[in-house]
Amino acid sequence: MRLFSPLLLVLLAGVAQAAPCDAQDPTTAEVNAREGVRLAKKKQYAEAVPLFRIAVRLDGCSPEYPLLLARGLARTDAHDEARDQYQQVIDRFPGSPEALLAQKEVAEMEVELLEQKKKQAGGGTETPPPPGGTPWDLIGYGTMGAGALSLVLGLVFALDAQEADDALQTASRRPDRARYDELVDQRSGSSTLAWTFYGLGGALVAGGAVMAFVLHDRPAPAEGKAGLAVVPAPGGFGLSFSTGF
Repeated sequence: MRLFSPLLLVLLAGVAQAAPCDAQDPTTAEVNAREGVRLAKKKQYAEAVPLFRIAVRLDGCSPEYPLLLARGLARTDAHDEARDQYQQVIDRFPGSPEALLAQKEVAEMEVELLEQKKKQAGGGTETPPPPGGTPWDLIGYGTMGAGALSLVLGLVFALDAQEADDALQTASRRPDRARYDELVDQRSGSSTLAWTFYGLGGALVAGGAVMAFVLHDRPAPAEGKAGLAVVPAPGGFGLSFSTGF
């Protein structure tokens, strides 16, 4: 019996965690949660929070709804209640994707609050980061402009090399060896510079185009992740769809 006692304890703990949950009206809960997410995406968090509360009350089996409620509370500065909701997700649904997200987000919230307190204590002298992230379009256009200038310089040196090559046709028929060598050096040097500026200009134009027209259209990272995952459930496993905002 001693050999099986640890296993028995694990099984009893699993049964305790798998206690039946209360799902009064999952359909209405989902309708309210989706409407709350829609409002939250429009930054109408105060209107979204009551809908998340209804979803939590009507379906206590879904870890998604208290997670959404915690996010909405955090964005309305109700940090104490947000902590409680995050902790409920962690305690009631251990090992689920929502519990992992709750651990991550509550830690980020605490760090953000700590930074705010430091700024307030220091008089708020820090300069906030510019909104919108990196201005890829401006950087891209500037890079393309530099590339175009490099291509123009390449053309100038290419014309100089051609001019030296034309002059060599006349110099080769004259006994001026110094002038001939000078034109050879001019043609070689200008030709090398022309191809160098052509390569650099082409690379800058291509890179600038990527920054201006590709990176500029990249969506901002979502604060919450949406996805379908297999999660532990009483009696086996189940599917969990998590919608973030």
